[in-house]
Amino acid sequence: MVRSFLILIFGILIAAPASAQQAKKVAWFHPHLLAGYGSSVSTADTSQTSVGATNIGTTLGIRIKSKFLVGMSVDYRFVTQFSDYDPTVGNRRGGSLTYVSPLLGFEYKMISVKGILHILGSYTMQNTTATGQKLSYQKASGFRAEMMIGWKFKFKPVLYYESVKFSNQALDGTPTSTQIPVVLTNYGLGLTYPF
Repeated sequence: MVRSFLILIFGILIAAPASAQQAKKVAWFHPHLLAGYGSSVSTADTSQTSVGATNIGTTLGIRIKSKFLVGMSVDYRFVTQFSDYDPTVGNRRGGSLTYVSPLLGFEYKMISVKGILHILGSYTMQNTTATGQKLSYQKASGFRAEMMIGWKFKFKPVLYYESVKFSNQALDGTPTSTQIPVVLTNYGLGLTYPF
């Protein structure tokens, strides 16, 4: 699926207009900084863990017929914990990476809406386990919906909602037999600088 998507993007870029002005209208690049509030929860948790997520990343791709967006997203999230520490749950501070996430969207007047499908990624805890091992969750699946408002300033505001499930657990990078998914959900706002 990912390979087919990349081949499609590459093919469209080859067929894109040759002039710099035309290429600027076709290709787009939106680095962003997002900040949100949400939760990090597994089905085995006895309590819900409230977290904050600071997302640094970019979306990029091409425009079709001047208003439809096709592309991909790469994001890294710094996850901090707001809830009190629960020893039965653990600490959910850490970092989450998603990459080569397919994207579709559209632009209408001053509004740009994007839907992003997360298919690759991981969520690594900052603290080690009681035995000193690095705990991470892999096999990402989820989505982000975002809306950018195109006001007159170069930095544009973004509203978003995101939910990503990590299905597989790993210790020191080695998958374990424990398959209790963790769902990282957050929503908030941020800024993007469109090129």
